[in-house]
Amino acid sequence: MMAWCCANLGEVEGHLIRRTGKGLDGLTPRQLCNVALSYVLENKDEYERDEMLNFLDGSTAEAEGSAQVELAKFQAQQARQQ
Repeated sequence: MMAWCCANLGEVEGHLIRRTGKGLDGLTPRQLCNVALSYVLENKDEYERDEMLNFLDGSTAEAEGSAQVELAKFQAQQARQQ
C-alpha cells in the first residue's frame, strides 16, 4: 500500500484534502496506508473489496497455491491408476 500511495501521492492527497480539508502532513505510515486503502476501496462492490483485501493479505495467492498442489496430487494419482 505504501508503494502505491507514494506512486499516487498527488491524487491521494488531493482526495484527502477535498474530503477533510487537510493533507497528508503529520500522518503516520499506518495512517497513510489507511488513507490509501480507503481510497482504493471506495466505490467497490463487496466482491471487488474482498478480492482486493485477499490480494493484499496474500490469501488469494495462498489459496491458489494450495489448489495447484492439490490438483497436481490428483493428476498424479489419476496417472498412477491408468
